[in-house]
Amino acid sequence: MVYSTYFGNSGTTDDWGAAIAVDSTGAAYVTGVTGGGLTTLSAAQASYGGSVDGFVTKINAAGSAPVYTTYLGGNGSDEAFGIAVDSSGLAYVTGRTYSSNFPTSNAKQSAKAAPTYYYDAFVTKYLANGSGYTYSTYLGGASGDTEGHGIAVDGLGSAYVVGLTSTSDFPVQNAAQPASGLGYHDAFVTAYTPSGATFLYSTYLGGSGQDDGYSIASDSAGNIVVGGDTSSLNFPVSPPARGMRQLRCLE
Repeated sequence: MVYSTYFGNSGTTDDWGAAIAVDSTGAAYVTGVTGGGLTTLSAAQASYGGSVDGFVTKINAAGSAPVYTTYLGGNGSDEAFGIAVDSSGLAYVTGRTYSSNFPTSNAKQSAKAAPTYYYDAFVTKYLANGSGYTYSTYLGGASGDTEGHGIAVDGLGSAYVVGLTSTSDFPVQNAAQPASGLGYHDAFVTAYTPSGATFLYSTYLGGSGQDDGYSIASDSAGNIVVGGDTSSLNFPVSPPARGMRQLRCLE
């Protein structure tokens, strides 16, 4: 064991880590959910927003001290589920938010699309020292929930987000599947340019059942690989081989 440490607040509320990434120096980047009371350091958001917030902390390679710790959230419930880090030490975070005042910066979608009782996803890219954002944006439609579950980044700094959406008006562009599969909810995959100002593409992924996207990775050739689960018998497959039917039988 190189190191093992607690991380959390000194009060009675819960803190839990949802995802972790590591940079080339061995520093660890952790994201998750907190009930407040954290000691922030070099923070883009030094104050607790309310209900529950996401958090992001960078821990040095020795595990002996945080480099930065910041809240991430507004006046509602905000939960961070996925994190990635690029070769320059910039952290990328995704999750879900109820907040109408989630912190945005250079946003592709600057306002929450979903009504108060639905979640939007969020995508936030931090500066290397954690003190601010390259961009921070909502992601979602007006007719249901959208949640970001996993995030990856390529060598150019483009971010790739996977999650689920129950909206019929999820923002799509250059889409492999431009419309919902009309199930309970679909997975989605959205790719941002390095500035966060535009999509490379954004697409539904699903059939007439329930489809969830949980994890995502980028390979050296720029291909994106997504993992999740589906109850759809008409989930889009290519080529439509019997191997998928065999996989379905194992569920």
